Parts: sequence; structure tokens; C-alpha cells
Amino acid sequence: MAEVPLKAIKCGRIRKKQPNCSLVLAEKPMPKLEFICRDETNGDMTLQCENITAIDLKVEAKFGSIEAMKGTVLVECSVLEKLTPSTTGTTGNNSGTTSESSTKRYPNCLVQATFHVKETGAVRDLLRKLRTYSNLSSGTTSGTNHSESNTTRFKEGLPQWVRYIPHYLYSKRTRQCIQLAIYVYFVFSVMWALWQLYRYVGFVRESVQPLVEFLQYQYRLLGFVIEFFSALFEKYTVQWLCFIKPLYMVMSTMAAPLLQTVAQLGPVIRIVTQGITNSCMALWPIAKPVLNVSYQLLLFVFSVFRALKNTMAKRFPAFDIGTYFRAFKNMLWALWLSLSQVQLDPLKVQLILVRSTIINSSRALSLGMVRLARKIYKVIWLRRSARLEKED
Repeated sequence: MAEVPLKAIKCGRIRKKQPNCSLVLAEKPMPKLEFICRDETNGDMTLQCENITAIDLKVEAKFGSIEAMKGTVLVECSVLEKLTPSTTGTTGNNSGTTSESSTKRYPNCLVQATFHVKETGAVRDLLRKLRTYSNLSSGTTSGTNHSESNTTRFKEGLPQWVRYIPHYLYSKRTRQCIQLAIYVYFVFSVMWALWQLYRYVGFVRESVQPLVEFLQYQYRLLGFVIEFFSALFEKYTVQWLCFIKPLYMVMSTMAAPLLQTVAQLGPVIRIVTQGITNSCMALWPIAKPVLNVSYQLLLFVFSVFRALKNTMAKRFPAFDIGTYFRAFKNMLWALWLSLSQVQLDPLKVQLILVRSTIINSSRALSLGMVRLARKIYKVIWLRRSARLEKED
């Protein structure tokens, strides 16, 4: 049984950072990939990887950082968690008591484990053994029941962004959908770049124009397709220049400091949220009767007003509160539509913003100059008065 020591294991909400974590390839009765964390006080935890669909092995290093390089292995699979409690013995009796083990199954998970860079060769050999067995099992189980095998052919290599998918949303299909969206956007970006060359570069347009005219003459449907994509790319260019590019620049410059700040404030936020949840749970038995009484009081008030409405409708048929309510609602709806139809001129808005910025900046600059001049005059006046006193 091959075993490789690990630094940390992460699988959804399971986070283990212990020196006695290891990656194990159990070869009997059939090879299984397992992540084991041994703990003498809380017991052992074993994560058995089943139905492995993808494995990724990386060696990472931060340039400029004094920390050592680290290796990372990502396994996309379904996990069977086994908790084996530790054996506790009593001093008065010779017999010991052992609590029962518990198991949990997670159908779609991404197991992430980090290890020292010197163990990269051992992890690579272990994954090679698993791949060899998966290839042999996929070839030999063609005539038998394939569900009995624990491993199938898996994909080698995963994108970098899979770590940032929330664990409660992660699955193989989710990853494939995101990859498909990225591929579609890549093809769209290439087509958009070619369209920009054709639209704004003269010699490219002159060289490609005969081919485009020939295709439009041969295939009429292609002309409609070209017109559709031309209008689409024109709108996308405007949106890119007006909104997407500035937003991308702001996000790219502010993302790293913001993530660092959130990472530093993460423990504090976690402690605050835990304190708020604990206080809410403690106050819930007191607040629940108050909420029930308030709900019953609101129901009583609503029933009283409803009875008054029915009485007024019977006594005075001409008085109908629903008519006034509908008129008020129609008035608010007409006001909302009139506000929503108001369109602001982007150029006018930009000029207003520039004007307000210039006015505020000039005002602040003038106030600062006046304050600086007053300080200089005060200092000069004090020195002059001191000299006059000395001369006297």
C-alpha cells in the first residue's frame, strides 16, 4: 500500500491541516484512492474517492515569496467519508469501549490536497498506478458488469478556476458547462476581432471583400447571417468601450487588494458571524412567542378592518374603498412608467459630472490656498511683532 504524506486536505466543508494526513492507494481488493487523517483524540477520518472523473497535479510557487514551493493534487469524484472514533479505555475496568464508526456520502466533490514539493515524484507514481489500473479495468470489464469497478477512465488536468466554484454547486456537469461557456466566448472573441480588422483596417477589407461578395452571391442566407453578426458586433463594441472595458480595468486593479483585505478580515468576519448566529439561536426561544403574538395581533387587526369594510359596503353601497385603492395604484403605475421612459443623454451626464468635479476641485483648491495664505500671514505677523517687541 503506497502512502504519501500531505500538508492539508480540503473537501467542501472538510478542512484538515495536520501533520499526520496522507494520500493512500489501497491495492486490495481493488485499487482505491484514499485521503486519511489520523487523530488520536478525535479518531481517524478517511475519504474514499469513487467514480473518479478528473485528476490534476500541479507544482506551484509564488515569485517573491519566501515560502517553499508546494504541490497540489485535485481529484474530481464522489467521496465516501468514514469517521472511525478512537478507542477509549476506563481505569476502573479492564474492558475498553469503542464507539461505532459513521459514514457519509458526497456525490459530487472536488478534493484538494497540498504536499511538499519533494513528494511530487511519489504522488506522480501513485497516480500512474491508478491510471494503469483504470485503463486495464476499462478494457477487461467490457464483458462483465462495469458498475463493480471502482475506477473508470478519468480526465487528466483541470482548469485553475475550479477551486473557486462553491462546493454545494460543484459537479462534473457544472464544470463542463462553464468550460463550454468559456469556449463559446473565446470563439465569439475571435470572430469579433476578425470583424474589427475587416471593419476598420483598409487593406484587410479590400483583400477579403471579393470573397465576402462571392459568398453572399452564392448563398443568400449567408448575407442575412453576416448582417446579423455585423449588427451584433457593432452593439458589442459600443458596450465594450462604454461599460465592459472600464469595469474590467477597475476590477483588475482593485481585485488583488480587495481579495487580500477580505483574506485578512476573513477570521474576524467568521468570528462575528458565529457570534451573531449563536446570539440569535440563544434569543430564538424568547423571540418566537413574541413573533407568534405579533402575527396573531396582525391577523386580528386585519380581520377587524375587513369586517369594517364589509359593514361600510353594506350600509353605504356608493362607498367602495377598492375603487379608491385601484385609482391610487393606477396613478403610481403611471408615474413609474413616466419615470422609466425618461432617457438621459450619456454625453450630457458626462459633462455634468465633469463640471461638478471641476467646481468641487476648484473650490477645494481655493479654500486650501486661502487657508495657506492665512497661516503664512499669521506666522509672518507673529515674527514681525516679536521683532518689534525686542527693538522696543
